[in-house]
Amino acid sequence: MTKAILIRIERLLRQHFKEQREHLEEMKKAAEKDHWLDSATVKQMLRISDRTLYEYTRKGKLVCEKRGSVNFYLEASVLKLVKG
Repeated sequence: MTKAILIRIERLLRQHFKEQREHLEEMKKAAEKDHWLDSATVKQMLRISDRTLYEYTRKGKLVCEKRGSVNFYLEASVLKLVKG
C-alpha cells in the first residue's frame, strides 16, 4: 500500500513540474513577440488593484491576451495609460 502511494505522489509531482515547465515556456514565447507584461507588472506600473485591472481590460483601456492560464497586457496600451 505504501509503495502505491509513493508511486502516485511521484506521478503527481512529475505532472506538476511538467506544467510548470510549460508555463515558463509560454512566458518566454510571450516575451519574444510584442512586448507583453504580466498582471503583477501592470498593477505595479499603474498602481492599481486586481479589480481596477479587470475593469480597464473590460472597458478596452488595456489590450489583454490570455496565453494558457496567464493574462498578458500589451505594453503599448499600459504606457498609454501611464502617460495619461
